[in-house]
Amino acid sequence: MFTRQEVFTESFLPQDLPGRQEELDELRWRLRPKRFNEPVESVWALGPSGVGKTTTARFLLDKFRTNYAIDWTRVECVGSADLDGIEPISLICIGHDYEEVLARVPDGAGGLRDAPTVEFDTYAVDALLDILEARVETGLEPSSVDDAQLEHIAEGAAGSARRAVQSLRSAVELAEERDHRTVEDEDLVESEGASRWDRWYVVDETLAAPLRKPA
Repeated sequence: MFTRQEVFTESFLPQDLPGRQEELDELRWRLRPKRFNEPVESVWALGPSGVGKTTTARFLLDKFRTNYAIDWTRVECVGSADLDGIEPISLICIGHDYEEVLARVPDGAGGLRDAPTVEFDTYAVDALLDILEARVETGLEPSSVDDAQLEHIAEGAAGSARRAVQSLRSAVELAEERDHRTVEDEDLVESEGASRWDRWYVVDETLAAPLRKPA
């Protein structure tokens, strides 16, 4: 059933961002001066796990790289020492809880405490359906999964795109293990019962864009 299994991994970057246009526009506005090689203040992207914070930031920064030759890199931060002395570059700092992330900001990066925030809420079911349908079209054979099954996954994902995509992937994997040509309802139900979330644990992370265009 899989035609492109990477479509269902964390590293896959989609062509569109259903349900995230407002957040994308706000981040784009915050980073706009960088298009003119002007300084940009750092910004926090905050919200629950699986609501598109990292994907939205990557999507925007890839556009900046393509359209304006502004490069960027990703830095995983798991402690306050990772942020110490990092302020000479502009950051999109990604985290879950505002008070928690502020408590982790060291004195050497104190300016981050005053950085603006872009809030990410959980996805609506319709947005999750759009996300799942796009992944199905890109990464599965036609008719591998039906609309009712996708709706079931979206409604049970608690607003998390990560959980929805992984639920779909787990159901397809189980169906393939059973030599089914399409996902059966029993595959979907039983894959939900199996705990396959460990490999999707993601720590807070920081995406950093340099202050200057590459030479």
